[in-house]
Amino acid sequence: MAIEFQTSAFTSLNDEFFSFNLSVTGNNNYLVVGLSNKSTAATGIGITYGGVPMEKIVSVGISQLQGELWGLKDPLLGSNFVSGNLSAGERIVVGAQNYNGVNTTGATTTNFTGFGTNSITGTLTTTVNNSYIVGIVAHNNIPVVITNGPDITTRWTDDFGSGANEITTRGHDKATTAKGIYDMDFGFDNTSPNIILEVELTPLGGTTGFGSIIGP
Repeated sequence: MAIEFQTSAFTSLNDEFFSFNLSVTGNNNYLVVGLSNKSTAATGIGITYGGVPMEKIVSVGISQLQGELWGLKDPLLGSNFVSGNLSAGERIVVGAQNYNGVNTTGATTTNFTGFGTNSITGTLTTTVNNSYIVGIVAHNNIPVVITNGPDITTRWTDDFGSGANEITTRGHDKATTAKGIYDMDFGFDNTSPNIILEVELTPLGGTTGFGSIIGP
């Protein structure tokens, strides 16, 4: 069974608590939640879907920009709330993406760039054939246009705040074929700190394991 994207939803606000609705359908689901905020001191301390705790997959922070991916295998079917708390109140952009036909997670990667850069790449070595690479890219400060690299599909984009207090985040994915090295490239129309977080979702029938993390 091939992995298929099913649905997404997102929200943004200035608070330490968030909650938004997502409707899950299909079989062998895996739910990925991507969170970004404007402070490395404000980290996720618990995210649930329908009251069921999610697991933190990976996180990264740089220069007043924090990002996290959370995951849940076989989330409840139907319409439920994605809810979470941060360790402190902050500007938050958060989105959820659900996928059908998923076995489990495999490799992960994160990367970050500081002031003066207008692109970022996350390179991930997938562990099985026909995986999906799922994640978020976030940009700190100033309104920005984000450009996807080859074969990357946008699933949601949102921004919150204005000027130096703005944060823009995009949820995305890439379908892969043969296992191997894949680049997740993004460009920006201005220079400011950026972060990227990615996780491999493996299909039913594939084997699992951790891949390499390769930085620029």
